[in-house]
Amino acid sequence: MLAIDPALTPAQIKAYILSTVTPVPGLAGLSGAGGVLNADAAVEAVVAQTEAPVISFVSAPPASSTATTAAVSFALSGGGVTALTCTLDGVPSTPCAAGAVSSFTDMSVGTHTFVVSATGPGGTGSATATWAVTAPPPAPTPSPIPAPTPSPTPAPRCPAHVGCERG
Repeated sequence: MLAIDPALTPAQIKAYILSTVTPVPGLAGLSGAGGVLNADAAVEAVVAQTEAPVISFVSAPPASSTATTAAVSFALSGGGVTALTCTLDGVPSTPCAAGAVSSFTDMSVGTHTFVVSATGPGGTGSATATWAVTAPPPAPTPSPIPAPTPSPTPAPRCPAHVGCERG
């Protein structure tokens, strides 16, 4: 614990250790802790107090697409999170949840930015996903169908044994 935070006092170390005890019903009243000491949890508690949360995107839209819908999800690690907010295109922050998917529809053509900010006792961490919605290519114009050209009307043919009158 001192390697993580050299300023910890013996009383703070004791408090971290006792606050992360794994309770065991059979030990209640038999020991001061009432359970088993959990050194990993005590160290994690110190880390949570000294490191800013780390945000990583699990999924985000491609850098450029004609799709007018988008879905974003992210994960958190590191320090304990006390506040978490998300914004899209600068709209005021709203609470959001790690692991949940934020979905957007009817997105306009242009660049869009999704920002996640997480605050913990050790500071603030943030991550940004940016993508562009591009206009779809114009629909192909059908080629005009040419009008059929009339073929010349052939002169009537007369059988050899019948005379044809020509007028």
